[in-house]
Amino acid sequence: MAFAFTQGSFVANTATGNQTIDTGSGVAMKALILYGTLQTASGFAAGCYGFVGYCVSATQRYCMSWAMDDAQTTTQNGSGMHALAINLFDDGTTPTINGSANFVDFTTGGAGRFTINWTNAPTSAWIIHYVCVGGTDITNAFVGQYAAKLTPTGNRDDTGVGFQGDLVLFAGVAQTATGVSANTHCFMGAAKSSGTARATTCRRGTSRATTRSTCRKPRSTRDRVRSVPASCSPRWSPSVTCSSRPR
Repeated sequence: MAFAFTQGSFVANTATGNQTIDTGSGVAMKALILYGTLQTASGFAAGCYGFVGYCVSATQRYCMSWAMDDAQTTTQNGSGMHALAINLFDDGTTPTINGSANFVDFTTGGAGRFTINWTNAPTSAWIIHYVCVGGTDITNAFVGQYAAKLTPTGNRDDTGVGFQGDLVLFAGVAQTATGVSANTHCFMGAAKSSGTARATTCRRGTSRATTRSTCRKPRSTRDRVRSVPASCSPRWSPSVTCSSRPR
């Protein structure tokens, strides 16, 4: 198959070790997005706990996580960026980890599957969602991270990818290194190589404030990815870049 796209969900193992997920595509996958909200069933839940992870190999994977506790006298917010496929927080105070997994490969068990390794077992069978792309039309995929450009204007050249991408997805938190922080200043963005289709969204949540301090900034496809407000600007940004074979 020239191009394969599949989306689905699975239930996290509650023990350490490998977990292989069959997407049902039967096609070798090349890039994976994982995301979830620390829930065992669909619907709404108190608090705000979640993550998004980008993976293309056992060494190219990054995960952004966040936690905001509900019904607190002062806000309890936390976030983090880690070189993992999955990192789940269930408490905004510390924040406390409730499940971590690394990416293993796309080959264990055959084509159309991916494998993660739970190094910190979740206490509950959280629902994890995924988006997988593969097929011969996807010629390259890369996940990396960089320090954000601090000046408000001008281009930022990112070297080391090794190819000219057609699509890039961004995620970032207000940190200068991987680890955790006592806020939820984070963003996500996407852009095509055409330079005209791009979008970004961000939020700002300060911990231990007497009232909630948040911002959500949906952007249209006409806005520039670099136009995130300074108060939400990331300092540590992983991204996944893909290129495809011309049709």
